[in-house]
Amino acid sequence: MIHHHYQAYYQTLDLAAENDVAQLLFPGWRNSLEKPFLFLGDFHPCLFTNLLRSFLEDSDDSEEGQYDFINKPYQFAVAWRNASKNLMVKIEQIERGLRLMVPELNSRVRVLQGEFLERVAVKWVKYEGRKGNLRGEVEEALVGKMEEMTCAFLDANRIRRSVLSEIMGATNVYQAALFLEALSQFLVGFRNADLISEFERKRENNRV
Repeated sequence: MIHHHYQAYYQTLDLAAENDVAQLLFPGWRNSLEKPFLFLGDFHPCLFTNLLRSFLEDSDDSEEGQYDFINKPYQFAVAWRNASKNLMVKIEQIERGLRLMVPELNSRVRVLQGEFLERVAVKWVKYEGRKGNLRGEVEEALVGKMEEMTCAFLDANRIRRSVLSEIMGATNVYQAALFLEALSQFLVGFRNADLISEFERKRENNRV
């Protein structure tokens, strides 16, 4: 159910991108705590794999008897112990894919931005800064590049959906439930008012 919610969320973003991708690429509703984790409008897909690895690392460091068997069913308490070799292999495959796809997508976006700025600069020189003549050229360039930026955003969302689906396919039902629970709590935590205030306070102190 939770996995379907995430998939529906990204599908909704895809539909919104076709109307106005600029608002999604530069989301004004994201707070200062969320923005460092964003990749083309939403959370970086590496966040998913890093969270999954944290479960495996915690399992390696845990000691016998650490789990609360009273409040947590046994299957959940031992879900990450002795993780299968297939799971480890799958995580490494996902991470290798991200190391290839994410830089390539970032490069595409940088090229698009550079081409747009170059075209506007050339037209600015041509029209010597006359706004009336320049406006149409800028709008034309913007429309063309926004279509390509929309494709880049959709590709980023496709990566996010794919990574989540691959994690669901590689984990058992108990591991998947714990992972989705932790992911949801992690994302909701970015909206914690006290945490945001503390982050802003420390950031201001560092500027002094």
